[in-house]
Amino acid sequence: LKSFEDESWRVRKTALGILLEDYEPRQYLDKLIELLYLEDNAGARNTAIEALVALGEKAVPPLMDAFKTENRDVRKFIIDILGEVGGKEVIPLLLDAIRDEDDNVRASAVEYLGKFREASVVKALMELVRGDDLWIAYPAVDALGRIGDRDAISLLRESLKRRALTEPALRALSAFSDPETLPDIIPLINDRRRSIQEEVLRTLERFYRNGVDGTLIGNSIKEFLGDDACQTFLRFIEHEDRSVRESTAIILGLLADPRAATPLLDMTDDEQLRDVAVRALSDLCRSMPQAFPPLLDDAPAEKRAVVVQVMAENSIPAFRDVFRRLLDDRDGHVVVQAVRGLGRICDEESVSILKGIIGHPYRDVQEELLASLVRCNELLETTEVVEWLKDDNASVRKTAAILLGVLDYDDALPELGLAIRDPDPGVRTAAMRSLSHMLGASGIRYLRIGLTDESPEVRVAAVNGLAKLDTEDALTALLMITDDPDEGVRAEVAQALSNYRDKRAKEGLLRMLDERNGFVLTRVIEALREFPHEDVQERITRFLKAEDQEVRRTAILSLSCFKGTEETIGSFLFSDDWATRLSAVRALRRIGTERAMELLESVYEIEEDITVRRELEGALSV
Repeated sequence: LKSFEDESWRVRKTALGILLEDYEPRQYLDKLIELLYLEDNAGARNTAIEALVALGEKAVPPLMDAFKTENRDVRKFIIDILGEVGGKEVIPLLLDAIRDEDDNVRASAVEYLGKFREASVVKALMELVRGDDLWIAYPAVDALGRIGDRDAISLLRESLKRRALTEPALRALSAFSDPETLPDIIPLINDRRRSIQEEVLRTLERFYRNGVDGTLIGNSIKEFLGDDACQTFLRFIEHEDRSVRESTAIILGLLADPRAATPLLDMTDDEQLRDVAVRALSDLCRSMPQAFPPLLDDAPAEKRAVVVQVMAENSIPAFRDVFRRLLDDRDGHVVVQAVRGLGRICDEESVSILKGIIGHPYRDVQEELLASLVRCNELLETTEVVEWLKDDNASVRKTAAILLGVLDYDDALPELGLAIRDPDPGVRTAAMRSLSHMLGASGIRYLRIGLTDESPEVRVAAVNGLAKLDTEDALTALLMITDDPDEGVRAEVAQALSNYRDKRAKEGLLRMLDERNGFVLTRVIEALREFPHEDVQERITRFLKAEDQEVRRTAILSLSCFKGTEETIGSFLFSDDWATRLSAVRALRRIGTERAMELLESVYEIEEDITVRRELEGALSV
C-alpha cells in the first residue's frame, strides 16, 4: 500500500498486482479508501481507484459507507467507482447524489444512473430534465437515451426546443429511432448552429442503421424540405469531418433524387468513403434505376466499373440490355460486373446471353461467368452442357465439366469419364472433381484413372474423391500412391487416410513417417492423431527431437490426443523458441486435465512473449 505512493508507475502497478493476488480485500479496503484523500499524489489515488474497481462488488459496501465524507473530491471518486462496479444496490445512493451540493458529483451520479432501467431512475431523470439546472439536465437527457424507456420520448421531443439541450436530445432520440419523431428532428437541419446540423445528420443515419425504412426517412425529409432536400444535404458532401460526410452519403442515397448520383460517385474516389458511397448509390439505384445508365456515358473507367457494380447488385431486369452491351466493353472490370448482373437477374433471357460468352478469353470473366451459371443452374439444359464438353475451346469444356458436377446429372457420367482424358489438365481436373462429387463406390474406376494422371492437380482431385468413399477398394487405391512423386499429392493422401480408421490406413501412415519433405511429414503426423494407439504415440514422440521446428511443433500438438502425455509436452514450456512454447500451451490446454493446468500455471508468471502469454491467459481464464 505504501508503494502506491511511489513516483514510478511500474512500482505502483507491481504493488497493485501483488495486493490483489496475495491478500484478502478485508485486510486493505479501508486503506484504499484512505488513499483517495491524498490530494498531492494523483498516482496513489489513481492506483487506489484501479484497485477498488478491480475488486468489483466486494468494494461496494465500504464505498457506500465512505460516501458520507465531506470531501467533495472523494465523493466524486466514490460515485465513479460505484457507477462502474455497482449493481442495483447503489441506485438509492446515486439518487441521493443527484442532490449533492457539488456540481461534479451530481453530474457523475446522473451519468451512471443511465445504466439502470428502473422506474424510479427514469422518473428522477425526467424531473432533472424539466428543471432549470442545465448542468444536470444535459447528462440527464443523455442518460434517458441510454436507458431507452419510451415514456421519456415526449419529454425528449420537447427538449429539442431548449437551446442547451437540443444536441443531447437528438442523440437520445436516435437511440429510440422512433419514426414519429422525424418531424421534430428534420427541421433542425436548417438550425443556425453548425453542431446541431451535424448532429441531425448523424441522428438520421442512426435511424436508418437501426432499421427504420429508408424510403420513409427519405419521404419525411422531402415532405419538409421539398425540392430543396437534395441541395440541402449536398452542402455537407465536402465537410471536413469524415463521419459527417458518411452520414450525408447515406441520407443522399435515401432521397430518390438523381442529382445525388454524380456527387456520390465522386465520393468513391476517397478510399475511406468508398464503401459507404457505394451503399448509398445502391439505395439510390433501387429507387431511381433510370438515373444510372446515363452515368456510364462520360464517366472514367474506374467509375464506370462502380456504376456497373451498383447496377449488378440490384438485379433489376431493366438493366439486362445495358449488361448485354457492356459484355463487349474494353474494361475487364466492367465486363465482370455485367456478367454478375446478368447472373443475379437470372432469368431465361439473361442465361441465354451468358451462354453466348462461354469461352471468354479473360480468366476473371470466366470465373464470374461460371459463378453466374452455377447460380442459375436450374435454367440450364443438361444436354446442352454435355455438348460443351466437345467444344474446341478448353475453357468451355472446363466450365461444362464443373457445371455437370453442380447439376449432378448421372446420365453425364460417361461423358465426364471421357473428359478425364482431355488433353487440357484444367478440364481433366474439373471433370475429376465433378466425378468425385457424383460417384458412389461403383465409380471407383474413374478415380483410379485419375491417380495415374500426369497432372498433380488431377491426382489430388482423385485422392479427394477416394477419401469420400470409405470402402476397402478406395483405401487400397490410396495406399498405392503414398509415394507419389508430388509432395502436394502425398499430403492429400495422408489427410485422406485419416478418414479410414482401420489397421491398414494406420500402417500406411506409419510408413509415411519416413517422409523427408517437412510439409508432408506434418500432414502425416496430424493425420495420425486419429489413431490414439501406443505404437503411434511412440513413433510421434520421436519427432520431438526433429531438427525441423514445424515438425516438432506438430508432434507436440498431436500428442495432445494421447493419454498421459502432459509431462512430455510440459517440458517444451521452457523452450527457447516462442512458437514451440505456444504449441505446448495449446496442447496442454486441449488436454485440459488437472495436471495440464498445473503445468500451465507454473509458467504463467515467467512467460514474457505476448502471444504465448495471451494463450496462457485464455487457457487459465485469467
